[in-house]
Amino acid sequence: MSENYGGKNLVATGHWNFTGGNGNTKKKEEIVFVIEGTSSGYTDGHIFNKLSSEFTYHIMELRNKEMVIETGGSPFSNSSNQTLKVEAHYLLVQ
Repeated sequence: MSENYGGKNLVATGHWNFTGGNGNTKKKEEIVFVIEGTSSGYTDGHIFNKLSSEFTYHIMELRNKEMVIETGGSPFSNSSNQTLKVEAHYLLVQ
């Protein structure tokens, strides 16, 4: 996975899994990403992973070889200690 934010690029390795209906969520309603390491670059934003090595997104659409995910818009502080509330949608294509 990679993040390009403000002209800076971070490339990371890891894995993902569907939450599988844990708690109040239905099967394949959420996806969990786990960053295991970085292979190159850096960013100041950390928008996609919200400064965490494990993070969850809600699945809006799930199709053959495409998935649309969204962040819940929860506030977080970036590496400059600025508090941000980010709401974003991502299209993932295989």
